[in-house]
Amino acid sequence: MDHLAKSVADELFQEVRRVYHERGKLTDEVLSALNFMFHGILLPAMELVDRRNVKHVVSCSGRELFQVFGSSGVPYLCLKSSNYCSCQYYKYSVLRRGDHLMCKHMLASRLSEAMELCQEMQYTDETVALMLARME
Repeated sequence: MDHLAKSVADELFQEVRRVYHERGKLTDEVLSALNFMFHGILLPAMELVDRRNVKHVVSCSGRELFQVFGSSGVPYLCLKSSNYCSCQYYKYSVLRRGDHLMCKHMLASRLSEAMELCQEMQYTDETVALMLARME
């Protein structure tokens, strides 16, 4: 993700947080901006958020990541500290081709975090290390 696009996306997620906390829902303006930035993956990402398929994983030492259960039920890991997801779409369309800023799992994790809709899960450092080691 280039620097300008990342900055715009970060500001948009801050706006999502602000609007959602003020109104309890996203406005048409915010949804329109999200659709402009994330056309094609916004609806699938919102479905993951609505189904509460995003878990915020925190280790004892403070490591953080998101576990997103995709539409097929497969869990994908999204690193909170960077724009990375373990899904194939991310590897092909984001990393390899550069067609998109992020995948639907990463977008769902960012939206869930901004709206505080993800369940927080506490795990030992060893468990989180094993989860990370299994990332493809």
